[in-house]
Amino acid sequence: MECRNMPKQIGPTNRAAAQPSLMDLLIVFVFDAAILIFVFWISFKASGSDAFDDLPPFVVGSYGYFTALATSGVGLGVVVLDTFTRKTPRPNYTKLFAGSLIAALLLILTITLTVAVVNSIGIRLKFGTSSNQATTSTQAQPQAPPLTQNAPAAPPAEPEPFVKVLKPADVSRLGTMREIKVTITENGTAPTRGTFLLEYKWTGSSGTQKGSQGFSLVFKGKGDATLASFPFQLDRSHCYYGGGNYEQKTGILNFDPRQIEDVQIILNEVVGRMGLC
Repeated sequence: MECRNMPKQIGPTNRAAAQPSLMDLLIVFVFDAAILIFVFWISFKASGSDAFDDLPPFVVGSYGYFTALATSGVGLGVVVLDTFTRKTPRPNYTKLFAGSLIAALLLILTITLTVAVVNSIGIRLKFGTSSNQATTSTQAQPQAPPLTQNAPAAPPAEPEPFVKVLKPADVSRLGTMREIKVTITENGTAPTRGTFLLEYKWTGSSGTQKGSQGFSLVFKGKGDATLASFPFQLDRSHCYYGGGNYEQKTGILNFDPRQIEDVQIILNEVVGRMGLC
């Protein structure tokens, strides 16, 4: 009777003797890394530590999502590729996972103990540059010289002069006074007084020219009370098209300018012969 060669079955002995390939090591590395990160994250959160909040940017920053996606894709891809391409017996993954995890934990424990011993003898290990920079900047700050009793006191700073700018609305009467601005300045001496600068543009467009026309600049205080009134004359020698003729008037305030809350412009009637613009 002819005996045919039967394929050998892969039993426990053969599986244990199988050597791990590069694919196997990649699978173990990816899954071990995921397990370690998850275990340490749970442990630190449970203990109230924020160590995992200071991970590198490629883990928790904008690229952290791509890192996690790439890691997961590599792990799954290696598993799928190994499934279709493997022609040799698989190694014992239980032993590989257990051995690699124990080795990683021992390495972490060794590093922790080493740092603790080094710190105990007075040598600090600085990870990163932020702590060094902070220490250097603190040491580099110059120390202020000690104050002596005989040092003269610094003179008090002079107060800023009071300046107020008011911009009343345009007024029209056979012409228009526009872009009105009144700048009020305190004199800074006692008794408190001040000055004013009135700026405006006058145009006879759509009105008249020639003749004589005055106006009053009235300063108002609280409750619309009149504090002072200053009369002036307009320049009506031309129509002044194209935005108007720039004019300015000045005067002295014989009261505290801080009382001023508003100003009013009152145009008077035109006196004398005038012409259309």
